[in-house]
Amino acid sequence: MQALVGDITKVKNVEVIVNAANGVGPLGHGVAGAIGEAGGPILRNDVRRACESRHGYEPGECYVSVPGDLSSRGIINVYHAVTMKYPGSPSSVQIVQTAMRTTLQQAVLNGVKSIAFPGLGTGIGGLPKDKIAREMVSVAMEFVDSIDVVIIDLDKEFIGFVKENLLAE
Repeated sequence: MQALVGDITKVKNVEVIVNAANGVGPLGHGVAGAIGEAGGPILRNDVRRACESRHGYEPGECYVSVPGDLSSRGIINVYHAVTMKYPGSPSSVQIVQTAMRTTLQQAVLNGVKSIAFPGLGTGIGGLPKDKIAREMVSVAMEFVDSIDVVIIDLDKEFIGFVKENLLAE
């Protein structure tokens, strides 16, 4: 398991990147906006179709989209870990735990070998970075024998908390 300061849309040597998603689809701001921009209209349209076909997703669920333009960087899919129902709506540490576990279970089931997560719920979700770092590391460690997990975020403070928790494991 690795913890890196950086842009998830530019991470190297992973098959899948994860979006901290809302359940209705818009890739508006934060990590979602960056992934939507980097993936382009093909990714954004696939996300819209996925959400419309199910009338949205509930917090804690995960759905998969095509990578769009991110395929040129070796990304085979984008997994959308639903951390809130609507853009800017409340989230919780429990929702993040569930969304991360659901996402990792789906990735393992799909045969994914490597996956990169941003800080889930720590941006627009406003959740405490130290608690989220602890929970994300804890959940990731449950899957350490099945998939290579990278936690990557532009927020140096958050990644510092992730590294502290990795040392404690």
